Amino acid sequence: MPMRWLGAVLVLTASAGGGWMVARRLRRRPQDLRMAQQAVELLRTEIEYGATPLPTALVTVGQRLQGPVQCLLVGAGGLLGQGQGLSAQEAWRRGLAAAEDCSAWTPTDVRVLAQLGEALGATGAEDQIRHMELCMGRLRLAEEEAARVAASQARMWLYLGVLTGLGMVVLGV
Repeated sequence: MPMRWLGAVLVLTASAGGGWMVARRLRRRPQDLRMAQQAVELLRTEIEYGATPLPTALVTVGQRLQGPVQCLLVGAGGLLGQGQGLSAQEAWRRGLAAAEDCSAWTPTDVRVLAQLGEALGATGAEDQIRHMELCMGRLRLAEEEAARVAASQARMWLYLGVLTGLGMVVLGV
């Protein structure tokens, strides 16, 4: 009998944990998108007003921020600064791949950031700034949508995880 109770507790805990993880990711996505907007804005400022070289601008901005954008910018800037002959686009792509693993971004969010990376270092400063403004607009829209989704679905996933676990315990699965 005690083993049965232990199994029930484990099933309930695992199910509730799964719901909690989904809810946490939904709640974190707007924050990650807001931080990405801030990163692009700071990068724009460094390029437009500071005339800072791209590798330095990426690292400088990345060190001011936290989370996945820090990983993206510091990683991309570090790769560019090493002088291994990588293009800015390739360094951005690699930094984005590393940041994607620790973020709550969706594939659509990653595509928006990847499109920005295609313009970095490949065009003049004015064109890069236009791409950054476009990226910030898209990220802002994605953040608003993510906030709506988080507000409506995060609590549901918490309850769904617990109730699914309870259902499995009651049914004896």
